[in-house]
Amino acid sequence: MRNKYYGLKKIKGTKWTGDSVVMEFTDHTFETISKKMFDVTVTDNASDATKMRELRVHPVAREVLQLLLDWDIKISEVEYLTTLVVESINKNIEEATKGLWDVTNVEERTMQQVDKVMKKYGPKTNK
Repeated sequence: MRNKYYGLKKIKGTKWTGDSVVMEFTDHTFETISKKMFDVTVTDNASDATKMRELRVHPVAREVLQLLLDWDIKISEVEYLTTLVVESINKNIEEATKGLWDVTNVEERTMQQVDKVMKKYGPKTNK
């Protein structure tokens, strides 16, 4: 891929898999994102973290606002709705974490469990 960037990383190539795109960067790392996110974040020039946040979040905010408009949500319900969404996200993260760690209380994780997860998934560092 010629002179295309995802954030500060130059894209070497892409592989499309359904609704996802696997990007390979010139530093030999990979990242998978949705096609929608790819379409709004890949640019001709490198983008710093602030610009990437804008590229990633603003289109989502537009879609959320359109959804609220389409459903004709009352202004008085917006705060309740956002609280409900955040609580749902946090609950799903908690459940996913419990599943990943194979424990019912994430505070009870052990070093052997950490080792098992690291061996299975490896470190998720971006250089």
